[in-house]
Amino acid sequence: MNERQNIKTANWLIVLAGMWLIVAPFILGFSGTLLSLNDVITGVIIALVSLIAIGLSEEGKWLNGINVLLGAWIFVTPFFMMSIGNAGMWNNLIIGIITVTLGAWGVVSMSSSSSSQYPKAV
Repeated sequence: MNERQNIKTANWLIVLAGMWLIVAPFILGFSGTLLSLNDVITGVIIALVSLIAIGLSEEGKWLNGINVLLGAWIFVTPFFMMSIGNAGMWNNLIIGIITVTLGAWGVVSMSSSSSSQYPKAV
């Protein structure tokens, strides 16, 4: 698998993480909370940003950086919304780490692949 295909795979995994954020409050039992509203909205944004990044390929590499920021947001939100219980907290921590990691990998991979197309200075 080449680097571009790996990045597309990472973005598809981020799409799945965003879709999980949308349904998780209802499955894990924290719907009706402020965190659930945050997760649904952020999940939609994460999924859309990743789908656009997949479609744009090279031109959309900066969108992986947006997913890093969105993943960080998902990670920190349970600390602002203390009354959500363990399921919501752990869900956001895990999905936040996954989104940040895959998004950062996309940023670094795209940067290294775009810089490798130019000859190196001696």
